Amino acid sequence: MDNQDHYSEIIINFAGDEEILRKFLEYTHEKRIFNDKIKIKIEKDSIFIQFSNTFNYDIEKEKIKNMLAKYLNEFCNTREIIEFRNLLVVGIRKHLTEISNFVQCEICGFPVNTEEELLVHRRIHGII
Repeated sequence: MDNQDHYSEIIINFAGDEEILRKFLEYTHEKRIFNDKIKIKIEKDSIFIQFSNTFNYDIEKEKIKNMLAKYLNEFCNTREIIEFRNLLVVGIRKHLTEISNFVQCEICGFPVNTEEELLVHRRIHGII
């Protein structure tokens, strides 16, 4: 394993939802999930989980991911986990058109900013 791909920390980001973060921390506290050998730091909407050298990172990451998925299934099933290396993002997956003002061509999916631009774009498909 390359050194830059090895981590001793997992970050769980709640995509701005500090309420879910707080409830997740209460859940982990009630279940006594984290012990004294794991350091936890909280910053705004993220939890930083630091492991000692005695832990197997891959196994611990999988445990945390499974525990997080179980929590989300029980209490907020509209959220999902998006993973990138040592970062787990808890959020609601949305299509670009749902969170922006983009309008998309129904034929090819090309995004434009306005209905007028869409009318001009449709001409390349032979639609007038």
